[in-house]
Amino acid sequence: MSDTALTALSRGGGRAVAIRWNGAELLKYAVDGEMKVTINIVATQYRTGSDPTLLDRHMGGLRFDIGGPDNADPVDPRESFTSALVVIGRITGQEINKEWLDEPHVGYIVPADPR
Repeated sequence: MSDTALTALSRGGGRAVAIRWNGAELLKYAVDGEMKVTINIVATQYRTGSDPTLLDRHMGGLRFDIGGPDNADPVDPRESFTSALVVIGRITGQEINKEWLDEPHVGYIVPADPR
């Protein structure tokens, strides 16, 4: 999801969270029309946004980084993705588990430029 669409969804006091997993493994979080943080979930030192550490309190006890010179205990990329789903559950109060993923849900089309 584009930053423009995500921030538009969060305008007026709302929150919006998105995950991307296909070439760019990103977790994005917008609040009240502002992109607060975008985190690369396989290399969490790469962050952008107005408050890059905002989600740190939701990331406690989870494993993300898949490797690098400082990482002696690399994480499988699938675990990084699962950890990101846990963060989304902690933000929203709705656990994103296998049962939730298997249930039908309402879907919405969000245009890339929602003006």
